[in-house]
Amino acid sequence: MACCKMYVSTSSNRQAMENIEQAMRGHPQVPLLHTFRDEHYDRVGYTLAGKCGSTASRENFADAIVDMIRAAILNIDLQKQSGSHPRLGVVDNLCFHPLGKEASMDQAAELARSCARSIGAKLQVPTFLYGAASYENVPLDAIRRSLGYFKPAKPGIWQGSSNNTRLSQPPQFGPAHFPASTGIITAGACPWIANYNIPLQTGDLQAARRIARSVSQRGGGLAHVQAMALAHGVDSIEIACNLLDVHETSPSSVQSFVELLARDEPSVERVCLGYLTNLQEESILELAMEKMEP
Repeated sequence: MACCKMYVSTSSNRQAMENIEQAMRGHPQVPLLHTFRDEHYDRVGYTLAGKCGSTASRENFADAIVDMIRAAILNIDLQKQSGSHPRLGVVDNLCFHPLGKEASMDQAAELARSCARSIGAKLQVPTFLYGAASYENVPLDAIRRSLGYFKPAKPGIWQGSSNNTRLSQPPQFGPAHFPASTGIITAGACPWIANYNIPLQTGDLQAARRIARSVSQRGGGLAHVQAMALAHGVDSIEIACNLLDVHETSPSSVQSFVELLARDEPSVERVCLGYLTNLQEESILELAMEKMEP
């Protein structure tokens, strides 16, 4: 089996989410296991799972993904979407993980490629591969950086989509241009990632960015940690972290390090207890085995 985390650029468009979830219900062999909505980021994360060991099972999984994305792009206009979380498209990212001892990374990578191929062919949405799904094993953050993912329209806010709808680099699947209303998609396969967000009671975005930079591996901080500072409501900023290996760097160690770094930032009044935005891998596997048809 494999798990897919799908990130969609809305949490306020209830009709869109209903239509996306209705599309999913048409594929009982790929059940929806978890939903996480964030109103401040205007973003929703769906977690689903399915079999991936055969061509037929991968095609079934891809059909479910395509139907969900079709519902999303028919109901969400990226030009009218605004939030404090970066994104590249209506459906921003598809992240595939092998699930269970019998699943392999190669199977998850082939599933990601199968889904990306279907998205490009059936929906004409440019789709970039990353991680094990990319033959060069390109990291997701490298693709995002090259496509302007980390550049907001104004400080702390991502609004609308790029006026330049012709891509500077060709996607692996789909056309080299995109409607401004749709954007593009990244799809990849990688080991399990834990998303851990730590709220700071502050309005000082620059201070929060210094903390995010210092806690991330790229900035010389903790191993296997990627971090951004994102506005999250009034006088609240989150250190949003991707933990690439929770066995090496746990949420509690990230929490402790952020609390330590915040002591050097007088404008940070309080570091709140962080939270995971998804279930743990073991819980997802248990849910998948319960819900999947025999």
